[in-house]
Amino acid sequence: LARCAVGRLYVGNLDKRVSEGNVLKMCAQFEGLKRCEYVWHTQGPLRGQPRGFAFVEYDTPEQAAKAQEALNGKTVGGRPLVVHLAADKVHLKN
Repeated sequence: LARCAVGRLYVGNLDKRVSEGNVLKMCAQFEGLKRCEYVWHTQGPLRGQPRGFAFVEYDTPEQAAKAQEALNGKTVGGRPLVVHLAADKVHLKN
């Protein structure tokens, strides 16, 4: 697994029915959870609705790696989670 200086993870492909509390509860089962940032639309017609991703931060990169390994690909709300280190560069193919 790749490592980064901080234990910050991107948690994506969240169904709109998955709440901030759900993400917090899901990520808190791993030791060292420091912060959860659930991302909302702030402008336009979708203002106030979830954007479908969050960032979570753990005390150490090792703790983040354990959470990433366990959560990536896990089905939540009928969709597989996409979890990677926030420092990773992810290139999407068109």
